[in-house]
Amino acid sequence: MNKAIIGFVGGLVLGAGLTILYLHRDLIAAAINGEELPEAPEGCPFSKTEATEDVQL
Repeated sequence: MNKAIIGFVGGLVLGAGLTILYLHRDLIAAAINGEELPEAPEGCPFSKTEATEDVQL
């Protein structure tokens, strides 16, 4: 029973991690290639910065 619970939780964590990697694939590719980073999508908390704010990454 313990192996089943560990497998289930491990599967959830792995699935969430792969989903995050998939959603951020453009950002990761741009960072690796040294290109300009893409704009943040509307739902992202980082997209709510105003033009007057100085954001440093």
